[in-house]
Amino acid sequence: LDFNKILRLPARVFLRLNTLNLLNLSHNHILQLGENSFEGLKNLEILDLSFNQLSDLNKSLNNLFSLKTLYLGNNLFKNLNNLN
Repeated sequence: LDFNKILRLPARVFLRLNTLNLLNLSHNHILQLGENSFEGLKNLEILDLSFNQLSDLNKSLNNLFSLKTLYLGNNLFKNLNNLN
């Protein structure tokens, strides 16, 4: 899904993709993520959100327990203190 003109990710948009292990959303225009945008991606290991317009991750990544690699470069973040 990279290099599209995606502006936001609605809640549960990937709900039925539970075997997906790589999701590339780079080079879009994503401004915000819903708190449940990645719900159901229980096997996701790599998430690329680079080259978007994100300034906050809210709680969107909380349930990505298999996540090993996260790309966030070239966004509008001022700090990432809320990431656990």
